[in-house]
Amino acid sequence: MYVPRPKYEELLRGCRRVLLFGRRKTGKTTLVRHVLKDWLYAYVKPSGEFFLPEEDASYDLRSFLPLLRKGRVVIDEFHRAPEEFTHRLQSGDIPEELVLITSTIHLVRRFTYSPDAPLKGLFTEVPVTLLEPIDLLSFFRPATGEELERILFYQEPTQIGKELYPNT
Repeated sequence: MYVPRPKYEELLRGCRRVLLFGRRKTGKTTLVRHVLKDWLYAYVKPSGEFFLPEEDASYDLRSFLPLLRKGRVVIDEFHRAPEEFTHRLQSGDIPEELVLITSTIHLVRRFTYSPDAPLKGLFTEVPVTLLEPIDLLSFFRPATGEELERILFYQEPTQIGKELYPNT
């Protein structure tokens, strides 16, 4: 289920290079896959290979570069990519339309904020937070106090599927 997040959707549609980051289970991947449906989506496996779910195929960096250069690419879990990938980004060997996603916040700081940060100034940095109550209220339009309480309970993704009042 996708809950619309207008502030992020507008940002994604308006920026060319975006670095999305935030804690796990905040909806980064779902957001990007919903808004940028016609973009090439790649996931970096723990091995460092680039996996394209639509093709059910994996690529090493050298094989993936021609696809990357075409632009309109989303790379999820980019922090797992080989170090050479970061060097290529830093050297300008990247398309104008590229979205990187990570939940590894300390690496975002290293890549973008430190004095020798390789990606400083190359991407619009967008921290993705938990679903905001206003987005949940707009989407679900609760009619009762109990529905409102449940929506706010579900704002925390680790609680989805759990009972609001388990002992009653």
